[in-house]
Formats: sequence, C-alpha cells, structure tokens
Amino acid sequence: MFMLKDAVKDYITGKENFRLFKEEKELMASDELLSASIAAEEETGYSRFSDAYIERVHKETEELISEETADVFLKQPIRFLKENKQEFIYLESEALDIIKADALTFEEDDVFKTYTVLLGLRQPKKKGNEIKEFLRQELKDESSAFQLMFNDKDGLWDVNFTLNNLKDFDENISFGEAYELIYRLLFRLVTAVEK
Repeated sequence: MFMLKDAVKDYITGKENFRLFKEEKELMASDELLSASIAAEEETGYSRFSDAYIERVHKETEELISEETADVFLKQPIRFLKENKQEFIYLESEALDIIKADALTFEEDDVFKTYTVLLGLRQPKKKGNEIKEFLRQELKDESSAFQLMFNDKDGLWDVNFTLNNLKDFDENISFGEAYELIYRLLFRLVTAVEK
C-alpha cells in the first residue's frame, strides 16, 4: 500500500533544493532520506501549485470560460468568486497526487455565501469514520461544514467542505493561499487516517 510518506519521498527524490510544509517535515523527520536535509526550507506561499492547470467554469452549463495561468491567477483574492458568482474554479496539480486527491473545485455557495471546496479523496471505504471525525475536529465541530460520501464507481470519497470553517481562513486571502490551506488540511487528514 502506497503511504503518504512514500509520496513525499517521491516528491523530494532527486531534488537538490526542495521546500516542505511544516506537516511534511514533521512526517519525514524520522526518515533517513530526509534526516541529512531536514533543514530544508519550509514551504511558505504557494509555489507547490506553480504547475497547476486552472479553469474558470460556468456553474450551470459547466462550459469553460477560460484557462488561467497559475503564476497570475493564484495571486487573485478569493473574493473573485463573490464577484463572479456564476463561476467555479477547477484545479489540477501534481501536488494533489501526494495527498491522494483528485482535482479540486472551488466556488462560492449560492445559498450560504461561503467558500466551498469539492474533491475526490483516494482512501479506503472503511476509513469513513476516521475521515468524518478528523473533519469534525478541524472544521470547528460543525457537521454542516462538510459532506462526505463514498463513490463506489470511482472508489474514492467525494468530499465537500466549507473553507470558511478552517481556523486560518480569512476572506482576504488569495487563491494560492487558499489552496495551501486546503492542501495542508488534507495532508493532516491523510496522516491521521494512515496512523
């Protein structure tokens, strides 16, 4: 079984310079591969998503509005979604492979006016209770802050959660900062589930 630690090893193997988020450094601290370079710079910002493929998509028709370049679009404030209510943002990135997630969609919820993230998470069906418990703790113990359903057809968890419920959330953050928050949340989730 391919574990999170293996995915981080694959990410850093062959790289002379790499940056890891705090959670990744903590996971890898006991590993010989990282021990010599544990002083690796801590990832700050969202360079992890510099390879991202990003689309702006119409909510109702799911028609492509435009493809965006990561280095420009990730600097946009997420308030962009409030100004463009008919759109959602679709993102693919190699970084998501590390945390066993498929592409992310990000939008403003039309009813609650909150920022909603939807993704597929590759975890066994039997891990449902652990995933739910983790999300309850991280999302301010509000069961309405997330929805979780196992998709038998694809063999993954469909995860839908409200970004506003994360403790470090701020409506003034950029898309890049939001994707960093999402990535770090999911990294902690996968770490907890694999224990």
